[in-house]
Amino acid sequence: MREMMEWLTAALAEEQAAILVTVTETEGSTPRKAGAMMIVLEDGSSDGTIGGGSVEYEALELCRELLQQRRNEIRTFRYVQGDGDTAGGTVTLHFQYLDEGALPVFSRLAEWAADGGGVWLLRKFEGVRVTETAV
Repeated sequence: MREMMEWLTAALAEEQAAILVTVTETEGSTPRKAGAMMIVLEDGSSDGTIGGGSVEYEALELCRELLQQRRNEIRTFRYVQGDGDTAGGTVTLHFQYLDEGALPVFSRLAEWAADGGGVWLLRKFEGVRVTETAV
């Protein structure tokens, strides 16, 4: 977590926007559980994982779209067994757009994480579009 926060802070300091993807809920068999995170930057680089497979691929594609539109979204994905995925459950992901305005918050989180402390990341869900996708 510490390395991820430091990486995100460096990107925001360079005025590169990002999408923070967080698993908020799972049902059934899924490769990652609530709390798993991935960060995707404007340049296409990423850190972390939300479980790989078709859902992560679809999430990366959605991140590109959300970065262009500068918006947040919550989306539920269904894993389809036999389509290269071994899981068969559903996963709800929160996509949070971040730009340099978030730098003070994430700089402080990175400092706390570097000191070995646990950190809380609270989110505002105002104006978030909610959709469901099967992959």
